[in-house]
Amino acid sequence: MMLMIEVYPFIPRSLGLETYTNDKGHAVHTTQKFMCCDEVYFFGGEPISKKEGLRCEKLMGSQDQCYMFYFKSDGKNLCLDATQENSGFGRLINHSIQFQNVKPFDMNTGRQPHICFKALRDIEVGEEILFDYGDQDPESIRNFPWLAK
Repeated sequence: MMLMIEVYPFIPRSLGLETYTNDKGHAVHTTQKFMCCDEVYFFGGEPISKKEGLRCEKLMGSQDQCYMFYFKSDGKNLCLDATQENSGFGRLINHSIQFQNVKPFDMNTGRQPHICFKALRDIEVGEEILFDYGDQDPESIRNFPWLAK
């Protein structure tokens, strides 16, 4: 399988990650080793309320181009909308329940919500970065069967 490397011009290669295209579409893999508990990357996007995020998703329909990250921070239900291309490539990290190697954490700095991905184990060079999206809603799984894997 040939990998197509796409390096976003606004993300320094020194971060140890690159995007590429594989059988799932876009993906992110490592170009350096990460140790367990290292901060690997972040999920960028516009902070909005959960209600606004759900409204935006409904407007978009079941498109595969919806990049919303729902979470709770300081007791508030929030969403990071990473639909815009300039949101960084945290939005391109693929889903896996079985093979996840990073986990998102709320790194609330008191200013604005910030989601950081930390390594669950040592991650070798060339590994795809994966996390469990946590979406087990029956309608979501019907629209996107890969969520069950």
